[in-house]
Amino acid sequence: MLYAKNENNELIHASKASKNERYFCTCCSKPVLLKQGQYKRAHFAHEVLHDCFNFSIKKESSAHLFCKQHIYQLVNEGDCHLEYYMHEIEQIPDVFLRPNIIFEIQLSVISTEMIYMRTKGFHALGHRVFWIVDHSSLKFKSQTVKLNAFQHAMIEPNLLCLFCFDFKQNVLYALLLTECVKLNTYRYQKVEIQSKSDILNLVSDMANLYQKNIYRLSPREKQKYIKQCKQKRSVLEPTLSALYQMRMSHDLPEMIGIVLPLQIYIRTHPIAWQTQLLKALKFNEKIDYRKLLQIQSHMLYGITEEEVINNLLKSYFGILKEIRANMLEK
Repeated sequence: MLYAKNENNELIHASKASKNERYFCTCCSKPVLLKQGQYKRAHFAHEVLHDCFNFSIKKESSAHLFCKQHIYQLVNEGDCHLEYYMHEIEQIPDVFLRPNIIFEIQLSVISTEMIYMRTKGFHALGHRVFWIVDHSSLKFKSQTVKLNAFQHAMIEPNLLCLFCFDFKQNVLYALLLTECVKLNTYRYQKVEIQSKSDILNLVSDMANLYQKNIYRLSPREKQKYIKQCKQKRSVLEPTLSALYQMRMSHDLPEMIGIVLPLQIYIRTHPIAWQTQLLKALKFNEKIDYRKLLQIQSHMLYGITEEEVINNLLKSYFGILKEIRANMLEK
């Protein structure tokens, strides 16, 4: 951690601390040690490993500390706080930019459940959350970037944006995902963040998800997913079962495999939910849309589950109508 309190209850940055004084954790009030050296960035650490309930602080690398300090200096301090303890949810964001912007730096892989939990906590207080990953961990190819499940979970859904830090150039970037070209692969616009105004301008320029392009999975991508379903070797596999009941072949029709912009909120693969939806409609079955779609609730900021479901279905049914109209014309 970069900040601790001295015996006068004053908040002290590690770079300005003295080894002759005692310091205490801002969260648990237990004693902390000042650590610094020729090659080590000045920071505080707990005297006893399990003193503090906040596990994230104890695992911060020198790169993590550097990135945190870089952002703090980038916004010229002021309304920016490092390691600001939010007692209502017992969480400490890396960077808190008042009134409602949170930056969380995550350079190592953690579970998506942990990302969801932390994001949901900040959302409960009305904060926007922007996760920052290591630029070198992203797979760039031509003008596209492919995200793994860990990185995809950290997309800011309203802006369709993911922040990354380039440690070679010491630059913070925002990747604006402009078009889905494959599942979890996007064309992007890279924006260098040089000041607080860059962040505020970006946040105020809300993306309109409903105007984003629609992507259709290729036959190869469809067959890859069907192959994954077959590898489960279960007659109860939902997609294969639905296809069998509808007497559809595994060469999926045009109406299955449509990646809508709102898919970003959905955990269920588009082939899976579209296949099961079509089966339910054909046989007049009751549909539990929340269970079918598995909404990523941590990403809901400024939009409700009901709005996601309604707009997703409205878009999908509109496409079905167009497909059927084209089929009749032929």
